[in-house]
Amino acid sequence: MKKRGRYTGRFLGLMLAAAAMLSVCPLLRASDTPCAISPGTWCEISNTRMSDVFPSPDKHPGWGILGPRGVTAAWGGGALDSKRNKLVVTGGGHADYGGNEVYEFDVASLKWKRATEPSPMREVKDGEYAVESGQAPVSSHTYGGLAFLPNIDRVFKFGGSYYGSGNSYDQHAYLYNVEARTWSRQAASPRRVLTPVADYDVKTGRVLVVAGGGLLSYDPVSDSWEAQRTKDGHEVVNAGAIDHGTRRFVVISRHGEMTFYELDNIGPRKKAPLKGKADWGHRVGLAYHPPTSQLVLWEGGREVWTVDARTWEVCKIANRTGKAPIALKSNGQPKTQGIYGRWRYIPQLDLFIGYNDSNDNVWFYKLARHSEGARSSFDQALCG
Repeated sequence: MKKRGRYTGRFLGLMLAAAAMLSVCPLLRASDTPCAISPGTWCEISNTRMSDVFPSPDKHPGWGILGPRGVTAAWGGGALDSKRNKLVVTGGGHADYGGNEVYEFDVASLKWKRATEPSPMREVKDGEYAVESGQAPVSSHTYGGLAFLPNIDRVFKFGGSYYGSGNSYDQHAYLYNVEARTWSRQAASPRRVLTPVADYDVKTGRVLVVAGGGLLSYDPVSDSWEAQRTKDGHEVVNAGAIDHGTRRFVVISRHGEMTFYELDNIGPRKKAPLKGKADWGHRVGLAYHPPTSQLVLWEGGREVWTVDARTWEVCKIANRTGKAPIALKSNGQPKTQGIYGRWRYIPQLDLFIGYNDSNDNVWFYKLARHSEGARSSFDQALCG
């Protein structure tokens, strides 16, 4: 019998994901193309609560105030392994949660897995911890500091508010091997970063990290850091993504303001001259959509926003009909302190994956594409 190639297996996995989505999404019809959710609609995947795979509190090294709920509730991010189509999530940190386990949502099987276990820790000095053995990082609020690096097939982690003191006491980069489920500790950066925003630059093969004070770059091949910009102020940044078409690294600040770096001519970070209804808050996730050259923002609810970094035109898409995610708890408070990298684009399916809270299900979203050039009447109606 001829052996099935790994790429054939991956394709079959995606087809199975498509079939599963057809069974759980009433908006899909059998006559649709596989995975083709109607543009501008959401699809909830049932029985996909991350909390179902949480570790037990028994003999846990650092349960904290929130327990593993803090992985998503307390400033936790994520990255999409685009080779295996897995959303990789890890977090915790400060007083909220001390577990450094990694969670993976597999798009092919539509299931969560706790890929690693919480590492035993020791206190090395007042409020600062290290894992007992191995090279895994101590848990932290990961913010926007997670990114997948396709050139070396690893998930990058850097910075954050670490367990215990809440300071960014570990300056090392870390690389997670999704296949082996292991971590490796890499070079230390030139400075500590509490609230990083990281993304992979396809042109240079480096990870770029925006912090309040400037721009850092990390080369995973040579395991080396470089300070690209310093003294750009100290405003906290919450989310960001590289627009690979315009070569702009676009970030959102704590107050929801959008700024950017010109990557081919790096100078001071500039304020984006937005045109339109930019009424998102500071808890958004931000991802790039190559088919439309749009940046897409999501804050955990029904609506999304698109930004064209060529013109800075903003479109708020209300998605008024159909079932959709809910950003707030029953008491009116947000379910999470931020979406960060738990909002990602899946290129092979032309869908976004969004994850809000560990007691919620996973959602997929299909972007309604804009017209080329001037907006059509459909686009004008879409952008409320």
